[in-house]
Amino acid sequence: MLTTVPSAVNANKRRPRRVSNSTPYHHVRFVVDHTIEDAPVCDAVSRVAAAMVSKLRVHAAANVIELLVQKLVVLQTTPILDSGLVTWLLDPLRPYGTGSSFVGDLLQSLPNSFYHFEPLHFLSNPVLNDSFVEARSVLDKVFRCNVSSIEGFLKWQRKNKGYMKFKRSFNYWKECSRKNACYNGSYIDAYCRRHNMIIAKTIRIKLSDAIEIFNTHPHLNLKIIYLARDPRGSINSRTKFPVSQWCKRDPMCINPNYFCSALSEDLKTVCTLSKERPEDFMVLRYEDLSLDPFGTTSRLVQFLGFQSIPPETETFLNTHTSVIGNVRDKYRTQGVDYPYSTFRNSSITATSWRLQMSFKRMALLQTTCQTALTGLGFYSYSTVASLRSNINFDTNVDDAIRAFCSGN
Repeated sequence: MLTTVPSAVNANKRRPRRVSNSTPYHHVRFVVDHTIEDAPVCDAVSRVAAAMVSKLRVHAAANVIELLVQKLVVLQTTPILDSGLVTWLLDPLRPYGTGSSFVGDLLQSLPNSFYHFEPLHFLSNPVLNDSFVEARSVLDKVFRCNVSSIEGFLKWQRKNKGYMKFKRSFNYWKECSRKNACYNGSYIDAYCRRHNMIIAKTIRIKLSDAIEIFNTHPHLNLKIIYLARDPRGSINSRTKFPVSQWCKRDPMCINPNYFCSALSEDLKTVCTLSKERPEDFMVLRYEDLSLDPFGTTSRLVQFLGFQSIPPETETFLNTHTSVIGNVRDKYRTQGVDYPYSTFRNSSITATSWRLQMSFKRMALLQTTCQTALTGLGFYSYSTVASLRSNINFDTNVDDAIRAFCSGN
């Protein structure tokens, strides 16, 4: 709490003015006088605040406080969230077709949360070069609410607004737009620190690299959600325009051999984490969320420490998982471009590949990805009739992982 008390010399000259608690920063109480030498804060902040008050000739106290928040990131000198929850949605090695944007939006509907949409996008593909060092440095600052110190981060965000990285954090974008401060590093960090849960969604990070964060950041209350989708459905999604136009130029995106090999490699780490950190690690199948949105979300939020699904998240599920009609008519309300909107008829989205993919191509993918399919509990189809049916043959993901890990 930042409080200034009028000095004895000035006590009789001017009656101190007090900011009303109705200001946007009502949690800060600030008494304004000619001087602030007696303020019980660090000398550096006192000197800067004094200079600002002098320069502005004692403008309205609320304005002074807002400037202090934006320029000095005051009232919080330690950015590490010792008690807050850090949730990392990990969509490893796959740039499209897994439903991670939908899950990210679901998570940011949770109360008192701040969402980072793919903060590693601005890097020059260090993950593709098998180097996690640079990515880990960025994540360290993201998790500590200190993105203003990431070299080149904000410059890249301003230059590449088309990627909508900040805009996908819907609550943040709504608030920062009113103040024209969306790319102000100090504002972002201060906004971040006001929330109890920091959420970051990343792609193309190997699970074996990701778990290093547990060891290097033991102070973080970190939970990792590993998002999995049936690789046959993921690859089918990538054959559709406009994603197919750039995906076909990226072997990581379209090559099933690479794709399923990476999944199989991740499963080894899944076995380790499921045994050693069951309270901090969860495998979430997109199909489960799509076919049973409320049941799966209930399991998800309990993993994150909620007793039940918050009302805000219930509203999200009701409006985003059973869209009737043209999705294009809905995405405008979300403020992002189609096909990147997350309004869905979820059950159809998850299983549509079974009607669209030829049995021959499906069988080929099934052979290539057999280890991943088995480990994650996805059914292997042997007939056209079973493939085209509307019956879900998949086994429970936790049971499938236990069975896979016990035999490997």
